[in-house]
Amino acid sequence: MNSQNELLKQQLIEAISCQNLQEIQKILSLAELEDETIILKEALVQVEYANFVWFLQEYVGKESYQQAVKDVSTSMTQKLVKGGFKPGVDFNLHPDGRMLGSKEANEYLEKYHSKQLENSQISVVAHALPEPMQMLEKALGVPFFENLGRVAAKRLATMDDATASIYGLWLMQGISGRHPLLEKDFCKWFMIEICGERLSALASAEIQGLEFNGLVVFEDLLMALGKTNVSIVKESNLTLENLRLLDKVWTGENMRVFELISILEKNDEQSCS
Repeated sequence: MNSQNELLKQQLIEAISCQNLQEIQKILSLAELEDETIILKEALVQVEYANFVWFLQEYVGKESYQQAVKDVSTSMTQKLVKGGFKPGVDFNLHPDGRMLGSKEANEYLEKYHSKQLENSQISVVAHALPEPMQMLEKALGVPFFENLGRVAAKRLATMDDATASIYGLWLMQGISGRHPLLEKDFCKWFMIEICGERLSALASAEIQGLEFNGLVVFEDLLMALGKTNVSIVKESNLTLENLRLLDKVWTGENMRVFELISILEKNDEQSCS
């Protein structure tokens, strides 16, 4: 790729990340016709998941996009069946268009159909977040669920099934408790998007009597809310600023975060008097 196209690609990545359709169209108009597809392809593999979906829906239209997802999903199903894999056993089609497959099924697709998949990122996701989750993200001003998905997946990878099960329950119960209207959509999203194939193991894990350090949940929530380099080793690391952020998305079973904030604020006032 020549230097001019490389510059356009970087500008395009930035414009897509900002979801600036007018700027995207302006950048693409500057590219040579034969280079436009190349620049687009290279830019799209470098943008965030949610921005990738947004661009495709805007660029080709939501109906065309959803039809393309359906077509790709059908094609992948046919390939897997032809390869000897059984629907409902080795793989499942999620309602949002993603393919949830066993390790063997994924390896089969990667090995024998990698070229088609490289050109079919569209098969990874079909729809944006449910509207209540979108509304909360808009109110927060950060891609909270996208961030949480990335942070939580990384955290779960370090945990055994029992600990991971409690971690997931803390997240689902705390966020649903704070925002009851999100409960159904968020829990479904978390179990399918984040837990994925591990869901069955987490659901059947024995957690009775297991000790769990809930501070890791607060740490991950704060990172999802845009805090960087967060480290909460002990409760005293939870500053008033951190607690005010947490209160926007999470609440405990026995005490709401804002109640803890009130207690700490009173203690601060007393110590200053």
